[in-house]
Amino acid sequence: MLKRPSQMNSKFVIFHRMGLLSGIKPVIYDCCPNSCITYTEKYIHHQYCLFCQEPHLTPNGKPHHQFLYVPLIPHLQGYFSSSKMIQKMSYRSLYQRTDGQIGDVFDGPSATPILLQNYNLPPQIRTRLCNLIYLGYFLSPLDDEMADLAYGVPTFDTVEQTMFQMHAYIIFKLGDIIAIKRFMQIKGHNAVYPCRSCKIQATRSTGKTYYVPLQPPKSTSHQEFINTVTKLNGAMTKAERARITKATGIKDLLGLRQVGSLDYAWSMPWEWFHLLLENDIPNLMDLWTGQFKGLDTGDKDFEISQHIWEEIGKETTAAVKDILASFVHVLSNIATDRTFFTAESWNFWFIYLAPILLKGRFPKDKYYKHMCELADIMKITLQFHCTLEQYKPECLSTCTLTIHGLLHIAQGIQNCGPIWMTWTFYMERFCHMLQRIRRSDARPWSNLDISLVHTVYLEQLAVCFDLSEELASYIVVFETRSNTIKQVNYRDLEQIIIVTIPEDPFFGGLGGKTLALVLIIPWNTDRKDASEETVFMTSRKASVITNIHSLQATVGLIET
Repeated sequence: MLKRPSQMNSKFVIFHRMGLLSGIKPVIYDCCPNSCITYTEKYIHHQYCLFCQEPHLTPNGKPHHQFLYVPLIPHLQGYFSSSKMIQKMSYRSLYQRTDGQIGDVFDGPSATPILLQNYNLPPQIRTRLCNLIYLGYFLSPLDDEMADLAYGVPTFDTVEQTMFQMHAYIIFKLGDIIAIKRFMQIKGHNAVYPCRSCKIQATRSTGKTYYVPLQPPKSTSHQEFINTVTKLNGAMTKAERARITKATGIKDLLGLRQVGSLDYAWSMPWEWFHLLLENDIPNLMDLWTGQFKGLDTGDKDFEISQHIWEEIGKETTAAVKDILASFVHVLSNIATDRTFFTAESWNFWFIYLAPILLKGRFPKDKYYKHMCELADIMKITLQFHCTLEQYKPECLSTCTLTIHGLLHIAQGIQNCGPIWMTWTFYMERFCHMLQRIRRSDARPWSNLDISLVHTVYLEQLAVCFDLSEELASYIVVFETRSNTIKQVNYRDLEQIIIVTIPEDPFFGGLGGKTLALVLIIPWNTDRKDASEETVFMTSRKASVITNIHSLQATVGLIET
């Protein structure tokens, strides 16, 4: 029976019980107000931040700022309390390598949120939000946990009914150029030596900007990185340290250092999604429309006239109106408004639409052929399984680091697996989720911490007690430009309940409203529609309470 509002436990009690059941206990650390450092390890006794000079403590002795870290080890131990999760994680141990093919990461050597992927899971479900492991924003607590996991952590296997030593290792660090720059402690894209994967030397253009002429990569190695850090640590003066940094592009040893499972030269693959879809393809568009950094075409002829772009823009909008939203969202007029073009939009437009829309539109056909070749290369790198000049100074500004990064994509596939294994669409999806759950403008970070911890509790409970289906949403909608398609689910209607929601900020806009709810028991029917075919109920799931508006109709059940 549903309790009256006065009989309901407080939200503090509910969340506290969730935390106890999940086995996860967040840890709070002091950090700089500007997120420069966390006061752990070598900074634990510092009274001021070494970088921005902000004090560690307030006049009354309390820390200026703190961050919340969600431990990794209880996450992993919880997985082994679920037979279903153990079965899913058997993917890695059962994976069969095919000679001459790269099908997964195992076919190669093995204030940004920290998200971990569990490579024991099959790739089809590996990057779902419910399977990503959120930890916090600083690396030092994670580094300590990885050291413990390298030695082994006693864990109970619910299938084998035995204790075993659980080991886990970080084998890749994925992210865009800025995230990797901070992680690796390198100078990054505007440096004399900007590349994290080779020793190519950049050329200075007018002003203070460095660019990377198109030349073959000059390889580097993990040991060279270590040797440079050794020189930095042995430098006697700041000037000497600065000279070494300028000559190598390296500032310090990277964040995760205790275990040594990362190869500093090849464990940070160049991220296809940010290189091409966030940088190179939009830059190509700017070149074709004459809007790239004030450059003209010089002695080339690749610019498309404005009136032709207006036709291309209208054709782009018309081309997607009848395509399912699961393939691509709405594309605006690319000639007049690219504001809402996301990485997904650029990917679909360039690979599938541009070869059709731009045919015969370039003044010279060779530029169209080059564009189609790039689209074909992108398709090849996106396959689920992969088989193994001189420059003009006035054009130097087109040679950005993201262009040079393309030269490392093939080696990245060979070392780290197919592109779809290492791109970071899942991180963008997670950040979009953060925007949705933020409920406070005055204290956004603490509000996000609390919301994320509660989400982690629910995800862990779903794993530990096999509640994934019970906690999942039953509303599945696919949208096209012109209609909506809903999947059909069948349930037993047990009871209709009228509930008045208490006036409490916790309930947001629902506070004070009266809702009509239904107690239902979902069926397993493979989501078939009885109006189109015979549907058989194989079993029932756990009871669920949902809004009465989710019911579309009542139907009869024939027992056979």
